Amino acid sequence: MNDTPPPARCEWLADAALIGAVALAAVRCVVTFYADWPTSPAPGLTLGPVGLQVSNALAALPLIAALVYRVVARRSVHWAALLLWASAPLVMWAVGGAGASAWPSWWAALALGLAVMHVADAPRRRKLLVGVLGGLLVALSLQAFGQYFYEHRETVELYEADPDAALRAQGIESGSVQQIKYETRLYQREATAGFVTANVLGSALGALVLSAAGVVLALWRSRTRDAAFGVAVLVGLFGVAALGLTFSKGAVLALLLTGGAVSASCWLTRRVPRTWLWRLVAFGLVVAALGGIGLRYAAGPPDDHTGERSLLFRAYYLQASLRMVAAEPVKGVGDFGEAYLKHKNVLNPENVKDPHNVFAMWVASLGVAGWAWSAVLLIWLWRAGRLASANDASDDEPPARRWRLTCAAIAALLVFVPYYLVLLRGHLAHAHNAGEAVALALYVALIPAAGALATCVMVALVGRLPGDPRPLRIGLFAAAAMALLHGQVEMNLTNPMAAPLMCVLLGAAGAVSAGATHAWRSDLVLGITLVFFILFSSIVVLADAHNERQQLRAYQAAIERYREGELTVDQAFELPVGRATNALVTRRVLDEMPAMVEGERRAELVNVLFKTLARYLIADFVGRDRIVQPAELTLFRAAAPLLNDAEAATAEERAEALLADTPYSMTNHLRAADLMWEMSLRERAAGWYERALWIDVQSYLDPDSRMPDADRRRAEQRIAEAGQKTAIP
Repeated sequence: MNDTPPPARCEWLADAALIGAVALAAVRCVVTFYADWPTSPAPGLTLGPVGLQVSNALAALPLIAALVYRVVARRSVHWAALLLWASAPLVMWAVGGAGASAWPSWWAALALGLAVMHVADAPRRRKLLVGVLGGLLVALSLQAFGQYFYEHRETVELYEADPDAALRAQGIESGSVQQIKYETRLYQREATAGFVTANVLGSALGALVLSAAGVVLALWRSRTRDAAFGVAVLVGLFGVAALGLTFSKGAVLALLLTGGAVSASCWLTRRVPRTWLWRLVAFGLVVAALGGIGLRYAAGPPDDHTGERSLLFRAYYLQASLRMVAAEPVKGVGDFGEAYLKHKNVLNPENVKDPHNVFAMWVASLGVAGWAWSAVLLIWLWRAGRLASANDASDDEPPARRWRLTCAAIAALLVFVPYYLVLLRGHLAHAHNAGEAVALALYVALIPAAGALATCVMVALVGRLPGDPRPLRIGLFAAAAMALLHGQVEMNLTNPMAAPLMCVLLGAAGAVSAGATHAWRSDLVLGITLVFFILFSSIVVLADAHNERQQLRAYQAAIERYREGELTVDQAFELPVGRATNALVTRRVLDEMPAMVEGERRAELVNVLFKTLARYLIADFVGRDRIVQPAELTLFRAAAPLLNDAEAATAEERAEALLADTPYSMTNHLRAADLMWEMSLRERAAGWYERALWIDVQSYLDPDSRMPDADRRRAEQRIAEAGQKTAIP
C-alpha cells in the first residue's frame, strides 16, 4: 500500500463516500424494509419493495466515490476484494443460477463495506465513523425501549381485535401449526426494532456497544474524564440496557466472548507485539462458534423438548446447507427457504429461510458466487489484525470543529429525515383533524431528534481525541469480530436491515491506517451530498405510499365489483398491480373466494385453477413458491365435487409435486390428504395422513410445531374409516 498522504483536493470525495455509506447502513437499521407490502405488519411504518431496491442501488454510489478517490489520490485499490464482490452476479449469469431473492441486499451491504474499507483508513474519518455509530446506538436503543414498553402491547391488542385478518395478512391459516408458532412469537415480550428477530437486534446492539467501549477507553487514556466522558459511558450503558431487553442469549454470549478475547489480546500483545496474535483472535472466534455447533450436533438430540435445542437446530440448518451444496455446488439452490423443505433433517420441526450462518447461506444459495463473497469477509477479517495491532499515530491533529459538526449534521439528517418521514406517514393515518396531525408530527419527532442529537454529540466528542487512539481502533476491531462471530449462529449478516451495518463494521476494521491525512473541508460538496440523499429518500417514501394506496384501492374495487356481479372470478384476478406484489395481493383474493362463492358459482373456481394460477407460474412467485402451491390445493379442494376426471388427475399430480418439494412438511401433507379425501381417493388420503402423523411425532423437540388436536383426531378418524390402522401413536 502507498502510505503517502493523498492530496487535499480530493479529500471531500472520501468524506462523502464515508458519510453516504454509513448513512445508508444506518437508515437500513432504523427503517424497516419489506420486499412485499401485503406481508408487512404495518405498511405505513415501513418502506416496501421500492425503498428496498432504491436503497440497494444507492449503495453503489459511495463505493464509486471511494474508488474514484483512491484513483485520483494515486492510492492503491483493493482489487482482490473488489473483484470477488463483483464476481457474484457475473458468475450467477454465466452458470444460469436462479439466485436468491435477498442477494441484491447482500450485494449492497458488501458494497458499503468495500466503500468504508477504502476511505476509513484516515484517523479523522474513522473518528467520524465511530461517532455516527454512537448516535445509531442511541437511536436503536430508543426503538428497543419504545417497542418493549409500548408497541408490544399495542401490537397484541391489534391482533386480538381481529386475529383472522392478521393471520390472512401473514398468509397463515387459522388453526394451523403456523398460527401456534406465530402467536408464540407474538406474545413474547422482547425488543426486535426493525430487524424482525431479537437476536439480530441483539447482534447490532452488541457490536455498537463494543465500538462505544473503545470510545470510553480512548477518553480514559487521554485523561478526558469530564462531562464528555460521562456521556460516552452513558451511551454505552444505554446500549447494554437495550441489549438486555432483546433477551438474546446468543448476542450476550457473543459480546462476552469477544470482549474477553480482545481484552486478553491487549494484555498479551503488550509482551508479544505481533499482528498475527490479533488475526488469531479474529479467526479463532469464528472457528470456536463453528466448533460449538459441531460438538452440539455430535452430542445428539435430547429425549424431550426440555433439553438444549438452539445450537442443535443450527447444526441441522448447516446439515441441510451441506446437502444443498452437494446438490448444486456451482450455481447454488437459489431460494434457501424452499430448498430447505427438501433437504432438512426430519428431527428439526422448523421450516427456516436462513441457516443462521452467513457462509452457509451464501454458498448454499449462490454456489461459486457465495464462496467469492465469503472470501471478502475473510479478507476484511485478515486485514483487521493490522488495524488493531498498529501503534498510536501522533501526527494527526484533531479535525477542525467546523468539519466535525458539518459532517455530523449531514450524517444525522441523512439517517433521521427519512426515518421521520416514514414514521410521520404511518402515524398520520390515525389523525382525525389538523390538531391531531400537528400533535402526531411533534410526537413522532422524539426518537429521530434524539438520534440526530446523539450523533452530533458523539461525533464532536470523539473528534476531540488527538492522534489515532488505539482503543478506538480496537473497539472497531471488536465490533467487527463480534459481527462475524455471531454471524455463524445468527442472521445478522444476511438480514436485509442489519447486513449493511455489519459489513460497514467489517469494512472499517479492514481499513488499515495510512498515516496522516490532510483535511479539506468542502461544506458545499457535502451539502450537495445531503440534498441528493434526502431527495432520493423523499421520493422513496412518496413512491411507496402511492404504490400501497394503488394496490389497496385496486384490490378493494375488484372485490366489490365481483360481489356486485360486475366481474367474474377470472376477471377479478386482473388487478392492476406490479409483478412483485401481484401474487400476494391475489392470494388475499384466493383466501376470500371459498367464502364468497356459493351454489353454482363455485364452478367458476375450476376455470380459475387453469387460468389465473397459470399467472402465478409466470410471475416472480413461480410454482416452487410455498405460498402458491398450498393456495392451489385449497382451490382444488373447494372445487372437488365439480372436477371431472382430467381435472381430478391434475389435482392429484399437483399434490404429489408439492409433497415431493416438501417431503417433511406436516401441514402440506394434511392439506394434500384433505384434498384426496374430498375427491374420494381414500387410500391415497390415508397414506398421506399417516405420513403427516409420522412427521408430527418427529417434531417432539418443538411442542409448538406439533399437530393441533383437531387435525390429529381428523387424520386418525379418516385413517380408520379408510379401513387402515394408525401406525403412529
